[in-house]
Amino acid sequence: MPKAITGKEISKKACKVCEANGEIFLAVSYWGRGATDALKLTSRAEQVHVVLNVAHGGTNPEELEALMKILPGRVRVHPTLHSKIYASEKRAVLGSANASAPGLCWNETGHDEAAAMMKGDDASSAFELAKKFYRKGKSASEEHLQMCRERFGRRTLASTVTCTYNADGDAGRENPIDTFLRRADVFGALPVIISEGNADPKVLEKDWQEQRAESEELPENATFNGLEWSYFQWPLDKRYRGKACLEIHKESNGHLSLHVVQPIFHEGSVGTFARRLSWPDVGDLGQHWRAKVRNIGSDGTLNRVHRALRKKAYLTGWDVYAKYRAKSTS
Repeated sequence: MPKAITGKEISKKACKVCEANGEIFLAVSYWGRGATDALKLTSRAEQVHVVLNVAHGGTNPEELEALMKILPGRVRVHPTLHSKIYASEKRAVLGSANASAPGLCWNETGHDEAAAMMKGDDASSAFELAKKFYRKGKSASEEHLQMCRERFGRRTLASTVTCTYNADGDAGRENPIDTFLRRADVFGALPVIISEGNADPKVLEKDWQEQRAESEELPENATFNGLEWSYFQWPLDKRYRGKACLEIHKESNGHLSLHVVQPIFHEGSVGTFARRLSWPDVGDLGQHWRAKVRNIGSDGTLNRVHRALRKKAYLTGWDVYAKYRAKSTS
């Protein structure tokens, strides 16, 4: 029968797992500095297999590098992994504790974690699940290590777009543009388009008909579909043609939404049409970022971002940040 454990007991039992005979699978999402030594993986290196997550910024790149050296060919990366399973066929620990000092309390202090210690058939079941996660991962590479370096310490994208944090972890004190600068790995290369409300339907329809007649990029004999296209009632610079851009759109009710759009260019047009892309076209942002829109609601932080940038029809990348900071502090 599984036994509930907490505190340093989780660390002790996880170490016991790593000392067990036979194969060991560690499906643990985030790894902190020193975890490899704390779990004594070197002594059983040939039997240990690790799968972890580098996409969400919770794994220390130094520890990933150490794991790749100690366990060559037996470290894998899973983009949405959030499990914490330490398992051999006879003994397993499954709970909330990452392989880190706060998770496993090897520095006397840490988070209030909880876990279940398992033996026998229960452990075997956890072992098979950890092995399944491992098989779904991709072999850790230099590319993954670079991603780990870029994202370590960053908050998840979902929390980033709904709150800003200062260096002490307090909410709401930073310039709102920092909301996006904290995820430069995702947004850094994207020009930004600020939009609000709805275009004049007569102007939109007229522009759609005229551009569709002369542009190969607009669907022939099709009506405008607001789920597939955005429309900006001003002409974007031709440099943005074909580029993925981040649109921050504010509805008349104050609700906000994010889109990735790809503008097309038509000489002499009143406005600009932009094809809406799916978020995976930008990168793997997690299971909640699979569609063509991310609705944020009436979030105050993102509203401040929108207000700060709304006077600009579009921005040339994030060089606006330096100008905005200089202006706001002068």
